[in-house]
Amino acid sequence: MRRISEILNLAKPIAKPDTIEIGTSRSGSLPSFFEEEYVDTDKVKAKDLKKMLDSDGTIQALYNTIVMPILGSNWTIEPDNDSPKAQEQSAWVEETLRMPPHKDGMSTPFELVIAQALRAVVEGYAGFEKVFAIYEGKVVFKKIAWRDPTTVSMRSDERGGFNGMRQRAFIGNSYMDVIIPLERSFVYTYGKEFNNLKGRSAFLAAYNSYDKKRRLLYFSEQQAQSDAIKLKILKGKERASQDELDATVAAVDELGFKATVGIPEGYDLDTLNSGSTFDLLPLIEFHNAEMARSVLAMFILLGTGSKTGSYSLSQDQSDFFIQALMSIRKSLEQHITSYLIPDLYKYNY
Repeated sequence: MRRISEILNLAKPIAKPDTIEIGTSRSGSLPSFFEEEYVDTDKVKAKDLKKMLDSDGTIQALYNTIVMPILGSNWTIEPDNDSPKAQEQSAWVEETLRMPPHKDGMSTPFELVIAQALRAVVEGYAGFEKVFAIYEGKVVFKKIAWRDPTTVSMRSDERGGFNGMRQRAFIGNSYMDVIIPLERSFVYTYGKEFNNLKGRSAFLAAYNSYDKKRRLLYFSEQQAQSDAIKLKILKGKERASQDELDATVAAVDELGFKATVGIPEGYDLDTLNSGSTFDLLPLIEFHNAEMARSVLAMFILLGTGSKTGSYSLSQDQSDFFIQALMSIRKSLEQHITSYLIPDLYKYNY
């Protein structure tokens, strides 16, 4: 039989865990002098991704394919239990967010906030400043103001956690450097598992194909110009003067704009690039497909260019894509539920 001391020893309560954080989620770079400001070392910046979105039709189509179904879906604020008090509070929060500006609602409609937050799909994160107001004795959002990521840097605490934003931009007529504190900041981060503070763009892999595609497009335009207006070679005659040769070259140079040209006796005219040329279109289509594949939207290219596919294949791909959209919607929902809506409950209830 066990001794009484052994039984008493087994009955001792388990010690509470240590609550001190030891490590850090910061990257390996040293903190800057600006109060632990996070220093971005990625080569592809938000401005590069925005330029890609603004200048490439395929990227724009892919972006719209991702965000428009989410923007077109409805949203509600649900209570966390069935009590009358919880239902009353959630109804007030939803009404406050849906209130239009002309009825003392936010000057940034909540649908606009959602649309701006979804820019994080391209830029990695979308930062906002929460501006408060008092309405009928309650604290409400006056606006949830988007802040351009090209002017914003993330601030971190000593453990690498989010600690507000720093913005350097023209405010009015002056260039200012301001700190947006943690309690006034709201950030939706896409791909947070890859970068704790600034996320990772869904189009980061597509950027590589976009960069190669735009170079190929430049070459194809040069190729089209060369094929349309071929390079001409004028073979001179013996003992021709320089003035005569220059005048003949000037006349031949007009051949791209006029139908005929007279060649003096003894001269011979030939062209380069008269043979077959390398077809760049398949390479361009390949990079379009790579961009679509990187965001799981391959189905939008079926039936275009050299791409063919059955309806069943398109259906399978689009069903998988819808599941990806639901994950983005859920991620945005969790950010709003965890970091935005609680302010209205905290200050009023």
